[in-house]
Amino acid sequence: MTKKLRYLALLIPVLGIGQANKNAQEIQAKLNAVPIENSAIAIAQRPSDCAALDVPYLEDFESVTVPGFSECTTLENAGTGNNWETAANPGYGFGTTKVMRYPWHTTSAANAWFYTAGLNLQAGTTYNISYRYGSAGALVFTEKLKVHVGSEANSAAMSIVPLIDHPLVNNNVTPNTDNLTFVPETSGVYFFGFNCYSNINQFYLYVDDISVSTPLATNQFDTISINYYPNPVNDVLNISSKNSINSVAIYNILGQVVSNISVGANSIQVDMRSFQKGNYLVKVVSGNAEKTFKITRN
Repeated sequence: MTKKLRYLALLIPVLGIGQANKNAQEIQAKLNAVPIENSAIAIAQRPSDCAALDVPYLEDFESVTVPGFSECTTLENAGTGNNWETAANPGYGFGTTKVMRYPWHTTSAANAWFYTAGLNLQAGTTYNISYRYGSAGALVFTEKLKVHVGSEANSAAMSIVPLIDHPLVNNNVTPNTDNLTFVPETSGVYFFGFNCYSNINQFYLYVDDISVSTPLATNQFDTISINYYPNPVNDVLNISSKNSINSVAIYNILGQVVSNISVGANSIQVDMRSFQKGNYLVKVVSGNAEKTFKITRN
């Protein structure tokens, strides 16, 4: 009798056939996966010449070479489990993109950290931190994730109290999207740390599309309609509004301005044929309001 059948036979009297089948399917999915013990791989360190970036900031892992990470981000293994890694075509609601992934360790709990690039933040300004997260398990395996902020890319410099704690990550169909706010008391360079602290021998934890930006002026944009299409973009991005658009700025995933256009009209066509393929953030300013959205150049 296979492991799956033995497990199913034990669960049927307790859970019923339907629930036992679902649990067994999850167990089988993990048995089919290749276990990874990567705790001994070289830890990615932030180069000393990395300059702090201005927001908006986006890390979607699309430009990395799997299982590596973007330059100026940092990994730290503060335990004896595995490290974070990147993976392509993960499934579980993340489709065919590249994501950050923690693979389970059979004998050690996780204490793995990923740190964003250093970001220039101003005292008293509210910043939005957004990201997607999910898991390969839903019934049997549960992952754990915390998000911290600190002045250096190491766990000792991270805030003692996390910005948020996700102790029960078990959604393997549709990833969750979380939106946090952070207001620094002093101006300086800050790093956001994503800490997987899952128990021994769970499954996969996923994180993707980490972004940091200033919040939208929603009280002013409630009456301003910003339309943009197509997305993804092959050649021309069309942007329009009922109100006059002051400017359009486009940022790459490193937070660098690649295009800054003065508009002074209700619409604009942005020629993106010379842009490299990948993801960008577009910031539209209209009066005293602004809106930032993500686009993909095919």
